[in-house]
Amino acid sequence: ENAYRKFFGRQTEVATSTGLIVALTPTVLPFEGWQQFLMLPTKFVPRLLWPDRPILSRGRWFSVQYRGLDDDTTSSSAMTMFGEGFLFFGWTGVCVGMLIVGSVLAVLFRGLSQRGFLPVYLALLPTILEIEPELSSYVTSLVQRSLVFVIVFFVFTYRSRALRPVQPVKR
Repeated sequence: ENAYRKFFGRQTEVATSTGLIVALTPTVLPFEGWQQFLMLPTKFVPRLLWPDRPILSRGRWFSVQYRGLDDDTTSSSAMTMFGEGFLFFGWTGVCVGMLIVGSVLAVLFRGLSQRGFLPVYLALLPTILEIEPELSSYVTSLVQRSLVFVIVFFVFTYRSRALRPVQPVKR
């Protein structure tokens, strides 16, 4: 029963987050502005190279601002990519956010839908199907995991070819 409540409680929280954002923005909390979309590429720069890089993942902030938790909470709530898009710039922000997500997914599909890359595409499927993460986390995860999976795929493919015995040439 505890696991059931925990799982479905979490899913209910995720399902209501977009509605909560739509209900409270901009009447209670203002839109953050379209410039937030311009911040998305900064998430690709490693903290090692840019220690003061802005923090884009704001699950704790969302818990405090929208769910009314105490400022010292360690709880983090899922904002979802739809909610974050609305928070940025209303329904226009949702459309721009989904255009970004759709473009990234289209590029991945076009590049990985070839028969040889099927294992990479299947490995990315859980990431592709996620709806909980914020727009910035979703796009970044897709790109970073794609690169890692493609590199691993090439290493294993090259290694298996290198270990395969050479077939003698028949004359």
